Amino acid sequence: MLRHDMASRMKGTHMFDLKDIQAQLGHSSIQVTMDIYTHIDEEQNQKVSGWLAA
Repeated sequence: MLRHDMASRMKGTHMFDLKDIQAQLGHSSIQVTMDIYTHIDEEQNQKVSGWLAA
């Protein structure tokens, strides 16, 4: 749970990219980081939907 929280918070700051998060978590594959430890929150989902609608 703590790893997921850290990865999500790092992503949420917009200061770090997924490769930074991958390095901090020690994953050999970026796919693991993307599939397990990050997600799109509701605000980000709305931004994507708005962009697609435009």
